[in-house]
Amino acid sequence: MRDAGYDAPRIGHLLAGLPVLRGMLCGHGSVGAQVLGNTFARDEGEFYDLVVELADYADGFIQMRADKQRVPVREALDDPEKMLKDLVSS
Repeated sequence: MRDAGYDAPRIGHLLAGLPVLRGMLCGHGSVGAQVLGNTFARDEGEFYDLVVELADYADGFIQMRADKQRVPVREALDDPEKMLKDLVSS
C-alpha cells in the first residue's frame, strides 16, 4: 500500500476490489475505506460497481471455504472475519 490516498485502479472494474481486499487482509482497513471513499467521490456508479465486485469476491471465498474445508455456508456468514483468516492461512 503506497498510502491512504491510494485509489482503486481504473481497469474496467475487473480488479478494482483488490486494493480493498489487500488492505483488509493486511490489517490496513483504513486503506480499503479510503479507496471506497475516493471511488464514491469520483464516480458513484463506479463505487456501486466496486461494492458488487467485493460481494462477488466474498461469495467466492464463502464457496471455496464450503468446498475446500467442508464448512457450511451459514457458518461462514455467521463469522466472516474468521472465514477470511481461515482461508488466508490455508
